[in-house]
Amino acid sequence: MKSNALTTFERRLERIRSLIRCADVYCLHALAQLRDEQPDLSLIEKIIREGVHSALNWSTGLFMTREEEKVFIEEGPLKAICDQIVFASYVAIEDFLVAKFKEYYAHKLSILISDIDDYLDRNNIYINGLENIAKRYIKLLDFNIREFDHPQVAVHAEAKWFQPDTCWDGVKKLSMFRNGIAHAKYESRAGPNMLVDAHSVVEFCRRYAVLFDYYYDAKYYHGEYREN
Repeated sequence: MKSNALTTFERRLERIRSLIRCADVYCLHALAQLRDEQPDLSLIEKIIREGVHSALNWSTGLFMTREEEKVFIEEGPLKAICDQIVFASYVAIEDFLVAKFKEYYAHKLSILISDIDDYLDRNNIYINGLENIAKRYIKLLDFNIREFDHPQVAVHAEAKWFQPDTCWDGVKKLSMFRNGIAHAKYESRAGPNMLVDAHSVVEFCRRYAVLFDYYYDAKYYHGEYREN
């Protein structure tokens, strides 16, 4: 049975995938215009009505020339959409981690999940920011979430800007990117440029949340796993 935290995360992910589909449709139209061709309206209709993705989500190099890719990067609208996809993906992951902490801590305290926010407020326990979240997991739950990892961390080899060595490295990188966007301190060329870059982050976050949920639920509720 899925946790409420995971269910909420997956609902948010569906909204983020709507942004991906918008970027997908934009890409197909812009690329057709660049080539002086008619866009693939059949594929575009499937993206809109059926929620499918074009192959541009998995590869740029196979379907665009370097010159075409350069035009997309220089013109900017696609990068702006991809920035927001990555931003929203990180926010969804951070909220998921906070929700799982509250779930586990309420269980530890033997209180209702609906009462956990009031308990945290009364005891001045604040959970915000990635490093603070990790510290709360260690101090109050004895979970070192920095060590949570799985073999397939990166998703798409073409997403050069996002090739983390570990899960925590990936989440930290996304946190830094989110902070840069929020405070307008990121460089204009930093982060995702093409659709494959943003899609890679969404898939990373999806797998991270699903495996985190299964792993720590088994560890906490059933004692099946131990930290390495």
